Amino acid sequence: LIGNALSKGPDWTALDRKTNAAIAVAKMLLMPLFSIGVVLLWSRFSPLPEPWGRYAYMTALTVSATPTANNVIVMTEMAGGNRAAMGTSIFTQYACAPLFLTGTLAVFMIIVRSL
Repeated sequence: LIGNALSKGPDWTALDRKTNAAIAVAKMLLMPLFSIGVVLLWSRFSPLPEPWGRYAYMTALTVSATPTANNVIVMTEMAGGNRAAMGTSIFTQYACAPLFLTGTLAVFMIIVRSL
């Protein structure tokens, strides 16, 4: 459904620029930062045995840093929401992913290695 929502390209009029930027920053930067805190607390107060702990921590961090999944379009469609706005938001996240995702994954590897 994401392909259908973006078949004519993102609809930049469907979503305010500031709102679109705020969604992208929240999902691609703030969520990973929050997850770093959760994983640090998790590793300190309820550590997992090695080597499984590092795999679990890295998996949890990676999931938090990836762009919004296509299932959000399905939920938007089912709820009768603005599919064009959601598609544009997801497009923006995917456009930002090469920079933000690469950076956050590098930071995650440094953090997990130090645990």
